[in-house]
Amino acid sequence: MKKFWRAGDRSRAICEDCGLVETLFEYRTYPLQTPRVDVPGVLVAVCSVCDRTVAVPHQSSPRLNEARKAAEAPLEARIPRHLEDVLAVVATHYGRNDSEFRGVILRYYLHALGESDALARHVRELAAGELARGTADERLSVKVQQPVLARAWESARNAGVRSKTDMVKGAIIAAAEDLDSAEGRERRETLAEMAASV
Repeated sequence: MKKFWRAGDRSRAICEDCGLVETLFEYRTYPLQTPRVDVPGVLVAVCSVCDRTVAVPHQSSPRLNEARKAAEAPLEARIPRHLEDVLAVVATHYGRNDSEFRGVILRYYLHALGESDALARHVRELAAGELARGTADERLSVKVQQPVLARAWESARNAGVRSKTDMVKGAIIAAAEDLDSAEGRERRETLAEMAASV
């Protein structure tokens, strides 16, 4: 069995600045380089001379891998300004009209799209419809967890959606349609719970 380290344990390691040094294991925030994210509460070995992190034990790998997977990727799209208004109407329906909740709506629909081939096909149809057309004069940016974005985009592509912008347009229009459609009842209820808790 591999050795499991605990906070307060001591060892030896090579520090880039100080050479071979004694180390002390402690929990710190560890900065990942790819993706750039700070992961709190990671057990690391710290140089006793310069106080820099010099090693990360194997048992911290699952926490770091989880942080990499959960890192959010930016999704940016240029959309017609009226679709920004549509998104605001949807948010207002749930008693919220702030940019944070608009992001929640988009992330939720992207998650739903990644889970449902039927919704992906419907998003494709909506993205090709009249409401999705217009001068793309508004920049929309939302952070989405990388696995959610990957699943949504794969599902959308498989359904014939041509671009991530079309995926976003279709998702916005789907959210608006769901406000009063029987098919959207479950998504409406979920969003209402989310609006109450955010």
